[in-house]
Amino acid sequence: MSEGFFSSGAERLADHFSLVPQDFSGGTDVPFIDLLLVELGYDQYCGLSADPAVRSFVHSQPGIYEQIRAVGAVAGRAGVRVRDSGQLKSSLDDNLKYYTPDEIWCFDMAIDVLAMLAVVPGVSGSARFRALDALRDLNATCHGHSWHKQVRHAVDAPAAFGALRSRVPVRTSHQARPASGPGYM
Repeated sequence: MSEGFFSSGAERLADHFSLVPQDFSGGTDVPFIDLLLVELGYDQYCGLSADPAVRSFVHSQPGIYEQIRAVGAVAGRAGVRVRDSGQLKSSLDDNLKYYTPDEIWCFDMAIDVLAMLAVVPGVSGSARFRALDALRDLNATCHGHSWHKQVRHAVDAPAAFGALRSRVPVRTSHQARPASGPGYM
């Protein structure tokens, strides 16, 4: 093998970019949470974490990387908590009754982050397609009355995420459909 073909461990660590903490790479067994976390990306090789345009955009926004990872960690911990408590009825259980209003607010915030990053200028066509396809599925889960009621019960952004909420636009229900013009889609 030629020298330089493989990067050293130090180089891999320096380049490590993951919008979701790797603690959740094993999944949560909650379909909508797993879809959300996979599309954001557990490591630099999957989801939007793998896209150079997303990396560049996130690096250009001071502090947003840590905030996105923190909201992803809340989503992951909520899924693991529900999975480990034995509350899930099946592998397709997307019931919201297991989650607190603040957790649902964080899921909603993470979906908004996914929507924002999916349309960053320069995102590859395949990454954009996968993220928008995931948004269609996620919007089906979070479109109902129960979801919106729980988000409202969270009252305000959990204090730790106020800064992120001010930086990430709120998606509208039609944003998972392809469209043209300014905004997400």
